[in-house]
Formats: sequence, C-alpha cells, structure tokens
Amino acid sequence: MDDVEIAVGSPAPQDRGELVDSLLAYNREATGIAEDEELSAFIRDEAGVLIAGVYGWVFGGAAEIALIWVRDDHRGRGLGSRLLKAFEAKAESMGSRQMVMRTHSFQAPAFYRAHGYRDVAAIDDYPAGHRYHLLRKPLGAK
Repeated sequence: MDDVEIAVGSPAPQDRGELVDSLLAYNREATGIAEDEELSAFIRDEAGVLIAGVYGWVFGGAAEIALIWVRDDHRGRGLGSRLLKAFEAKAESMGSRQMVMRTHSFQAPAFYRAHGYRDVAAIDDYPAGHRYHLLRKPLGAK
C-alpha cells in the first residue's frame, strides 16, 4: 500500500457521507449498539430563511450536540434555550442519560453552563487566542 496516493482537500458531500456511514457501521459492530440517530430542529421565518437550528445525534445512551446557532438579530429572545431544551427532551425520550457538546470560548460556554452543562475538558489556543470546551450534562436527574 506504499503506492497509494492521498489527496487532501475539501470533501464532496457523497465522500463525507460514505465516511460517516462507514464509521457508524464500525461503531455499531464494535460496541454492539445499533441504536443511533441524528437529531435536528430548525426555526425558519415566513420565507423559509433559517433563524436558528440545532444538530446532533443520539448513540449508546448519550446525545451530542454538534451544532447550535441563532441568527444575530434573533439572539436574546430565548430561541437558543428553547432549541436546547427541545433537543434534550427528545434525546432523553430516546434513552439518553447524558448530553455532550463542544463549544469555543467566543461562542457561548456561559449559556450552556447556565443550562446545567459542566466543563469536562478544555484546550487552550484552539483556535489561536481562544479556548475549546467539552461540556457534559446529565439527563433525568431532577
């Protein structure tokens, strides 16, 4: 395999999809856990333009939020909180016992902490001059 050519660059959507599908198949086989599902929720205006959204997945008793975003002119209206709570409720109804998410210091770590998330780890200077946070929140504990 020394003669294999490796081309590094931006992936085509079908290549990214194939890679994700292959890794998910491996994860299912390696863990014996076949229950995994992507989750998302979107808020759009009357014209169908995205105002806010959340995307992630549920796998093996945990849920992960990969992306959550609210358009600048709609921030401070509670949309992020509503999306977060809806995602958590759906994940918990699917058997998730914890939430996991990643964020950067320039995004909203204080927002997530205010919603019960706690720091698990951080990486300084990612991206340069900022900090990367891994956060966790148990579900089901009242």
